[in-house]
Amino acid sequence: MKDDRLVFEYYKNRKIERGPQKINSCTKSILSILIGSLDAPRKRDITIEDLLTMSAGFDWPEFGEWNFFAPMVFSPNIVKFVFDRELRHDPGEKMNYNSGCSQVLTAILQKATGMKAVDFANLHLFQPLGIMNARWYEDTLKPLKLFEEFVIRFAYEKQREGV
Repeated sequence: MKDDRLVFEYYKNRKIERGPQKINSCTKSILSILIGSLDAPRKRDITIEDLLTMSAGFDWPEFGEWNFFAPMVFSPNIVKFVFDRELRHDPGEKMNYNSGCSQVLTAILQKATGMKAVDFANLHLFQPLGIMNARWYEDTLKPLKLFEEFVIRFAYEKQREGV
């Protein structure tokens, strides 16, 4: 971005150019901003900040024995699955990549707002930034999808705001 204009873009192929793309871990940044806009109460020793920084302390071997595939995908209640995990560390003590934290944050966002995550994001974040065609599936195990230009625009706007 330069002077509010996209100055370069590259696409691997036409299919990618024409549709929104999975932004996987960037979803956590979007959730962080949305959760930060709430006045959500803290529960027990695990805080919203712990979930946002993936330092909740859960035994979560996502990149170890689970080989990048958390078994929460087979659970009928993902939030319960996450909180049923044993604590390996005190909350806030150590970061451990945990995609379950995003699932819990999504549930918190939806419970606190009474809205689907995508509806809240559209109303309070995406539409004000001119971001259209965001896809955030009902099944929160699928990542948020945005066009690359919007990811860049989002980062650019947040940098300008000092966020």
